[in-house]
Amino acid sequence: RSKKNDPNRGAGALRALRDSLTKLSRETKPSVLFPDPALIRFTPERATCDCGERLLVQKTRRKKILTLLGPFIAHETVAQCELCSRTFPSDPLLRLVGPRC
Repeated sequence: RSKKNDPNRGAGALRALRDSLTKLSRETKPSVLFPDPALIRFTPERATCDCGERLLVQKTRRKKILTLLGPFIAHETVAQCELCSRTFPSDPLLRLVGPRC
């Protein structure tokens, strides 16, 4: 217990505050709070092609996405028109990561 007029009293308080903030920072990182990355599913927003044909699933793929909030796994479903062969990826995922090369 420090005395009221001790000149080192402020330094000890600052050290204790720094240590508490460091511990809090370590304990609240996304990697600690969520050890396994979340799985988020992305599907095309439409069910029919412009030609009127119903879309069928062409393929699914997974990709690990890194964000400032932490990593997550994107599970994307790509649809294709059987009649005209046009493909439809997930628009929200395209906005998030950009077009694929």
